[in-house]
Amino acid sequence: MRLMVIKSRTGWGYETLVREVSDSLHLRRFCLIALGERVPDESTVRKLTRRLGGAVVDELTRCVITKAQHETRFRARAVRIDSTVVEGDVRYPSDAALSLDGARTLAREARKLTVLLGRDAGRVRDRSRALGRRLREISRTIGRRTGERKTQVLALTEQAGELLARSVREARRLASTARAQARGRGARRKLQMLASFEELADRAERIVRQIKQRVAGEPIPDRLVSMFDPDARPIRKGKLGKPNEFGYVAQIPRSARSHRTPSAEHEGSSCRRRSSWATRTRTLCCPTRSAR
Repeated sequence: MRLMVIKSRTGWGYETLVREVSDSLHLRRFCLIALGERVPDESTVRKLTRRLGGAVVDELTRCVITKAQHETRFRARAVRIDSTVVEGDVRYPSDAALSLDGARTLAREARKLTVLLGRDAGRVRDRSRALGRRLREISRTIGRRTGERKTQVLALTEQAGELLARSVREARRLASTARAQARGRGARRKLQMLASFEELADRAERIVRQIKQRVAGEPIPDRLVSMFDPDARPIRKGKLGKPNEFGYVAQIPRSARSHRTPSAEHEGSSCRRRSSWATRTRTLCCPTRSAR
């Protein structure tokens, strides 16, 4: 545990950690390792850390820092905050592709819900084939060198939004019927599946609103870029090879001595970084080491 405290405070890798502790008297003393004893191998430390889990190690580290604060060995000071982008597992999004994902997901989850409720409860039609045709037509239209291609793409995107809106209306009807029948034996399971289904319907409805705003030429302040990762946001970085990224902005505080402060992630206020879209911020906050 003391080795992990040093690793969290310094940001060293496992091999560097073992090497530095082996060559330092005061680090050996802090870790309670005698001069004649061997420092644990880096693979041993790695396996123990993996077995405990990163969240447990971070929580224990914060407990050590809190105890040191009470003993006046640490005190809070101003920190330097570094920002970076944590890229999400999101393909480059388009409104038509999001419509296809939404319709396909609603149809799949509706089939699972119908198994519990019976066919009389209703169904959500799978419109993935029709949306796939629109998506392929958009790809062919973009390749044309005509001045009307933008208008044609917007018209096809609007059609995709209308198809998704039909799936959303069917999903709402199915959810209403399912909530009325969620009684007696197996009601808890039905309600759990229903909550997940309604959440997907909310995301699909949000995509429909985005398409309407795009067709109308209105700005979209909080764009949804994935049906499966709703917290990811578009981030304008200005890189030559990758000007647009999709993920999160991470803020890492560092102390005056450039020691990275260990902490869990807290979902805080949105952060804007060269973009008009609000991005989700994951902020790491913790007391820093004093000059003492």
